[in-house]
Amino acid sequence: MLPTLRADFEATETYTYTDREPLDCAISAFGGSEDDSVTSDELAAWHHQTTGPFRFHLFSGGHFFINSHQVPLLKLISREIEQIIEHSQRR
Repeated sequence: MLPTLRADFEATETYTYTDREPLDCAISAFGGSEDDSVTSDELAAWHHQTTGPFRFHLFSGGHFFINSHQVPLLKLISREIEQIIEHSQRR
């Protein structure tokens, strides 16, 4: 697990954003309302990266909100995937 974690940190430290055309797909952003490393404004800014549907969800907690919200988060992700599938079948 440690090599994977190191690779994640390296990717984060060396990544340079390049402005590109927005994607034509749904994007969902999830975060913790008390996260000190990612603000809700930064998460909400993902809406600029798509011309498709954008959904933004904040859960109580910090950066590791997922540890205390696994069940509701997974239910929400499942519901969003179902909506994406339904939308794609109508196209």
